[in-house]
Amino acid sequence: MKLRERLIPYLLLGVLTLAVGLGLGLGLFEAPVGVGHGLSDRLELTSTHVVAGRQIKGWLVIENGGSSFGLNRRNQCKPGFAVALANKHYQQEIAFDADCESGRFTVAQGITRLPITILTTYETCRPIGTGPITPEMPYRLADGQFPPIPSGRYFAHVVWTDPVQLPKVKAVAVMVLPGG
Repeated sequence: MKLRERLIPYLLLGVLTLAVGLGLGLGLFEAPVGVGHGLSDRLELTSTHVVAGRQIKGWLVIENGGSSFGLNRRNQCKPGFAVALANKHYQQEIAFDADCESGRFTVAQGITRLPITILTTYETCRPIGTGPITPEMPYRLADGQFPPIPSGRYFAHVVWTDPVQLPKVKAVAVMVLPGG
């Protein structure tokens, strides 16, 4: 085997290391110090059964066995998140503010509990009599409130404004009951 052929794997490793180093140096992303050191996340909900039209409270829980690290991309806004419900018939669309929230979003070493609220109402609807309704956009209720989503089995999942260096949070099954 020629010397050049034996050096190719080392050359490729060097190029990869250089690319990652440049990405860090240019501020394309922050090194997730905690990733790979016991980092996990999950949704904790106060209930997995709810009457349509009511809210579910809970937390996004991040367990970090490594050093604290930031979720922000350098020189950018603090990432926002929400929890949406989805099933094969309906997917909640989350609308985030266009305003940039400055500051760092730091995941501390240990356990971080971020409060969440899950809505079981439509997030958009038409004023009564203003055009055709669809399953995704029904009429607003007479009292001006958003109508409840259909009853059924849904999955609660986390939606971020920007990509973050966290494991994908496992969706949690939620049963939305008729009523509301």
